[in-house]
Amino acid sequence: MFQEAVKLEHIYYRLHCQKFTKHGIIKDNLFFFKSVNKNIQDTKWHHVLLTSNSTAIQFYLDGQLIERRSLPEGQTIIDSDGQLTVGGITPGKDYFVGYLQDVRIYSRKLEENEIQEVYQTPAAKDVTPISGILMYMEGFRNGEFTLSSIQDSEAEQNELFTIKLISASGGATISANDSTATLTVLKSDNANGLFGFQQPCQPSRSNTENFTVSCTVDRSRGSDGTVVVTWVIYQLLDGLVIIATDDFITYTGGAAFSVGQRTQTFTLAAKQDLLPELLETYEIRLLNATADDGLIGTNVSGASIDPTNSRSTVIIEENDYPYGILQFSTTELPPQPFDPIIPPATESSKVRVAEEAGKVRLLVVRAQGSIGIVTVEWRTTDGTARSSGKIPPDYSAGVGRLSFANGVRYAYIEITIIDNNIPEDDKFFTVSLVNPGGGATLGMGSIVTVVINSSDGAYGIFQFADISLGVQAEETGDSGYSLVNLQVVRLGGIIGAADITWQLLGNQVSDIVDNNGTVSFANGQTTAFLGIKIRGDTVPELDEVYQIQLISTTRGQLGNPAKLTSEITILANDETYGVFIIPDTQRPRRVEEKLQDVTVTVERLFGTFGTVDVNVSTLLPSETYVFIPQTFQRSDTNDYIVSSSVIRFAPGQGIGTFTVRILDDNIPEPDEAVYFRVVSVSLVESAQIRPVANSPRVGPDSDSYGLIIINSNDNANGILELSPAYPVVSESTNGTFLSVVRTGGSYGEVIVTFSVQDGTAKLGEDYMVLASQVDLLDGETSKPVPIRIIDDYIPEQAETFAVQLNLITGGAVLGSTVSVTVVIQASDDPEGAFEFSMNGQSVLEPDGVNPTLIQIMVFRSGGMQGIAVVDWEARLDGQLASYDVSPTNGSLYYVSNEASRIISISVLPDDIPESTEDIKITLLRTTLGRIGNRNSFTLTIPSNDNPHGMVQLSASVYTVEETSSNSVQDIGLIRIGGSFGQLRVYYNTESSNPAADPSQIPGKARDYFLEPQFGSRGIAGVQVVIPEGQDTIEVCARECLIQTSCMAFEVYISGTRGTCTWYTTVTAQPLIFTSSIQYFIKNQTKASILMGNRATPGVDFNVVTNGYIIMNEGITVGSVPVTILADTTPELDEVFVVRLTNVEVVGETPGPANSAYLGELRNATVIIPKNDDPYGAFHIYSNSLQAQDNGQVLPVEERPQLAVNMIVDREGGSIGEVSVRWSVNTNMSTAVYGKDFLADGATLTFLPGETRKFVTLTVLDDSEPEDNETVTLQLTNPTGGADIRNDTATIIILENDNVAGILAFNTSSLLAKEGDNVTVSVTRTLPAHGSVSVNWYIQGLNNADPAINFNSFQGTLYFIEGDLIEMITVKVLQDNIPEANEEYQIQLTSVKTTGIGSTGAAIINPQFQIASITIEGSNDPHGVVQFATNSLNIRIDEGNRTVNIQVDRKFGAIGRVDK
Repeated sequence: MFQEAVKLEHIYYRLHCQKFTKHGIIKDNLFFFKSVNKNIQDTKWHHVLLTSNSTAIQFYLDGQLIERRSLPEGQTIIDSDGQLTVGGITPGKDYFVGYLQDVRIYSRKLEENEIQEVYQTPAAKDVTPISGILMYMEGFRNGEFTLSSIQDSEAEQNELFTIKLISASGGATISANDSTATLTVLKSDNANGLFGFQQPCQPSRSNTENFTVSCTVDRSRGSDGTVVVTWVIYQLLDGLVIIATDDFITYTGGAAFSVGQRTQTFTLAAKQDLLPELLETYEIRLLNATADDGLIGTNVSGASIDPTNSRSTVIIEENDYPYGILQFSTTELPPQPFDPIIPPATESSKVRVAEEAGKVRLLVVRAQGSIGIVTVEWRTTDGTARSSGKIPPDYSAGVGRLSFANGVRYAYIEITIIDNNIPEDDKFFTVSLVNPGGGATLGMGSIVTVVINSSDGAYGIFQFADISLGVQAEETGDSGYSLVNLQVVRLGGIIGAADITWQLLGNQVSDIVDNNGTVSFANGQTTAFLGIKIRGDTVPELDEVYQIQLISTTRGQLGNPAKLTSEITILANDETYGVFIIPDTQRPRRVEEKLQDVTVTVERLFGTFGTVDVNVSTLLPSETYVFIPQTFQRSDTNDYIVSSSVIRFAPGQGIGTFTVRILDDNIPEPDEAVYFRVVSVSLVESAQIRPVANSPRVGPDSDSYGLIIINSNDNANGILELSPAYPVVSESTNGTFLSVVRTGGSYGEVIVTFSVQDGTAKLGEDYMVLASQVDLLDGETSKPVPIRIIDDYIPEQAETFAVQLNLITGGAVLGSTVSVTVVIQASDDPEGAFEFSMNGQSVLEPDGVNPTLIQIMVFRSGGMQGIAVVDWEARLDGQLASYDVSPTNGSLYYVSNEASRIISISVLPDDIPESTEDIKITLLRTTLGRIGNRNSFTLTIPSNDNPHGMVQLSASVYTVEETSSNSVQDIGLIRIGGSFGQLRVYYNTESSNPAADPSQIPGKARDYFLEPQFGSRGIAGVQVVIPEGQDTIEVCARECLIQTSCMAFEVYISGTRGTCTWYTTVTAQPLIFTSSIQYFIKNQTKASILMGNRATPGVDFNVVTNGYIIMNEGITVGSVPVTILADTTPELDEVFVVRLTNVEVVGETPGPANSAYLGELRNATVIIPKNDDPYGAFHIYSNSLQAQDNGQVLPVEERPQLAVNMIVDREGGSIGEVSVRWSVNTNMSTAVYGKDFLADGATLTFLPGETRKFVTLTVLDDSEPEDNETVTLQLTNPTGGADIRNDTATIIILENDNVAGILAFNTSSLLAKEGDNVTVSVTRTLPAHGSVSVNWYIQGLNNADPAINFNSFQGTLYFIEGDLIEMITVKVLQDNIPEANEEYQIQLTSVKTTGIGSTGAAIINPQFQIASITIEGSNDPHGVVQFATNSLNIRIDEGNRTVNIQVDRKFGAIGRVDK
């Protein structure tokens, strides 16, 4: 900047430049200047700036470009020492008049935006004052001046200002070295941005889990730098805030803002877990904002989170049916307590029941959730089964209501099925669930169809008809099939359609086409036919028997087992015993004329079953036969012996033979014929009992004769021919390739001459003749032709020459092959052999974008004649290497006499990590010549582009669990970039200092100190440097926490600056009061808890030093194993550190550019969450001897004011003060408060170290009979960090007051006569629960014997649940014995109760335990008085006589009778 008193005319700028030509330097030290037609005599500061580069100079005035001058072409700026003159052209000349504030020289050319920033943001906007005078009085050596940064609301990055001492007066001078200082004003007013939610995340509420939340973060204030805003979603649960890892796929992340970007949107997807859940509230929180500029600033100077807009709430409504979906289930067993959640039904269910079952029990289950008490009503609906309007009905209609307690997942509905003897089809009715209550819903499975199976033989009985139990069939034709129909009948009921399944028994590969099938009956149909397909073939077969069996029916039932199988006999077929012929090989059969037996063959076609005799005979020379050909002259009896023979064919035999004797003579003869034929056949032994028609038999006349030809003979010297007829020989052949052979006779010496005739092969150049004739000695039948091939090693095409047999001596004759053409194969690669000049080479993958060209030579060796096209291709791992080289295939074109061609391939650059690649370039084929042995070339591209990758930890914080035993748990690793090669990653596990990391301190560091006191100790301590702009108290408190010897500290705060001093002791002396100093004493308890969070090496985790893990090639995810040591000590959260120390490639040493390396995330904090209940876990139970289920259930009797004590234990740790509330859960209890018990509940408070409390419940007595009643005590609302281990205990008030009933006779006396049935009722009082049995017996009074007068005098009565009365009936036996009244007593005794405990068992009412039975007297027990028979008519003589008259007492004589 400068200020001038006069008009600025010129700005001079000199460059040291040189321009070169071929004659040398022509111009040096150029001067440039710019005239400005602007009056700057305005008493203001002005900014002048010049920029230059290798091509131009630009002039700026007050930020505006006023001139651009191009450097002359070819001018070069010399970079060497020079002289900078400011304020004049040269020293001592043309001085500048005015003020210059400062001069800046930059190391590079400024960009346009930088020029504007320098001009438009002068120091005066940010610092005050920007100039001044510093006065020094005599004797003073130090002086100071104060600069203040100016507060504004503009977001700014760090700004650097230069403070310079300009001039001195009074004889002083300015130091040349220390006259300049710099001032940095730190970035301010959220220079990197203020981040927050301006609108709630959307959607903010969802009634399903399968949704995606979209959140937009706004960036206000500054927008400098790249900033990452970290966010986390938490679940708000009963006062707790936990990270929602289980409910969201991505539950934390970062929103990255680039420079100038004002908004950024991130999304998070909720998990669809299908678990029933109530309403859940989540909060998305912006945690921190981190800029990447590396500049120091306060939490509001750079990037920060707007505290008023840092959170957004998302609510997921209750989902997945937490109260349950009520539906029918067809499973056999109800759901058990630990069974998984029942999924919703996808369709209505169906159950089947037999009419005879009497009832059907339907299982209703509660799918998904089971929270709370829910109810549902049910009803039946008629279908084809009727509950009314039909006599008799099919079932009893019903309606009802089911209730499910909290956690209960099933109930049963029972419906009565009515049996009858009427044949009926399947019939059905439905049962529907309706009107659910308590939050439950109905789904697809709320309706069940109950099918009453068909009954009383409704669909009939199926079996084969008698005529189809055994059937014969014939196989017809050589393909296709014929049909046999089997009749199936339906007996009994004929209701509905039915399909009967049948199957073929035994071997399934047979002449029966189908192995199984069905036959269908329509409604009312009584007969159906089952069609069996018999396969046609050409295979000879005996009788075959197959069985078809009826195996099942869709309706009805199968009948008599003896009539469920039909037997089919397929009769023997296809020439079972064979057809006998003379084979074609015997027509003709050539033989030489000599004395010999010629064996001729008879063939048995088709079947070979059984034993068959075949008659064969030769024909007489004059005997005729219709099929004898007339071509040959017939032999006479001098040439053969006429004969006949019988050939016996055994079972399975297909060929038989007999002999014909051939005679020899010395007569030269032409070919002569001897004929023979099959005369007849006969079956000797059959293969089955049933005869087979027309089998065996003689074949047709044309096939039943044979012919023997006696060759022409007596030509002893043979026939000469060349062999082979088409000789082909290689040039390198050194042996015989052509012979003269003699056929026929071989007697005597035979000589044959031969000649050669050149073709393309030349005599003397390509072959030579060693002799001109071939001499066959006596008996010789073959001899080589004396010709040799000349091997000249000259590439040649195939060549030919001819050989001709000429004159014969010795009686032989020339045969048909007397002249041949010999072919000498092409030799020595006449068209060339193509192959690579070397096996391969290695080339680096190029950097940048330009490929590297590789040229590969392919030679043509041998001959070079002709045009050849050679195809090639380049492959990597079997695939065209199109990503690495170009082209990947092509052709080389050779003309005659061309010895080599070049394959040009470009190696392509890329930025893909790759290991060493061997690209195979292969010569595939050639249109001429051949491909040589070196047909493959390997182009090796070494590994490149960071092939081994970068390794770092997956996250900075991990949470592991302390289990019941030592456990190895994994800390995740990731491999970014290439994944080639096997890596060895080294790591350590180390202890952690929680206080050294602010993120590990819950709350603020000052919270771990007592309330401050104002004043100072006034003694020396340890000083702590407070970084500018940071909270003095917080920095000092954190340092004191780190230093375990620190007991207290004091801070002095003045304005925005402060000092800190910490001490190793706590003073007992009064402080020196001052309001500017605060004194803090460490809270040892809280500090110990904080430092206790540090996991102990060797106790909580295994220490690992320089351990390592292996990451195999191709693996991008790995893990570091850490061993968590188990103990039973209650502990709070503990932390330790896993640190990656090094990574190396196993088995190789790659160059620096391709070595594996560690990423930034090398250290991770491992958290072992609190375990073993450090604050305690509450457990309510009873230690009574009568307690059950480990003290969770306590049975007690109903007694007046019975006090029942239950124990609440604090198990695990006992750190801190905690509490828990106990109460009676009335929803889970059946006993009634105030009637059956008293218990009001309370909050139990446990002081540190306290582990046991007692709660008391009072049992109330009454006279009402009652079943077992339960009182459930429940623990809720634990505080102080404690948990609940067992939250409920149940007190059972046992059955009481004779809930099973009191038994009694309903009368105290009974009167009966002989022959009467005496019935007495035994009553039972309500509520009559459980089952009761009571014995009774009759005893006689006055020695009366009940066994004589009663048919039964003892027994047992049974009362089932709810029965209130049962009858005892006995019969009084009748006799003819006069008897008076007899007295008996019937008495109840020995009552037994089942289903009810002893406290509520039934008893006998003692007042009505006995009833009397009186049997009235019978058969005149006191007698019948009458005159005896002998006194009925008495005669006496008159006189004083005494007459005795007899009176008889008949029947009974019991008692005294006066008459």
